[in-house]
Amino acid sequence: MQDWDGYAQAPKSAPLKLGKHQPDGNLIKIQFVVTGKNKKSSNTFLGMDCIVLE
Repeated sequence: MQDWDGYAQAPKSAPLKLGKHQPDGNLIKIQFVVTGKNKKSSNTFLGMDCIVLE
């Protein structure tokens, strides 16, 4: 798992590399968990524009 502060004053899209992972059999599970927020943020939102599996 990787910590990441995605705070921005306005929504934006940018690549985020999550490393290399092996599937468990034929299953690939992707989970995002919000565990806190930047002090400058007034809320917590998470949006995914695209996921690329290579």
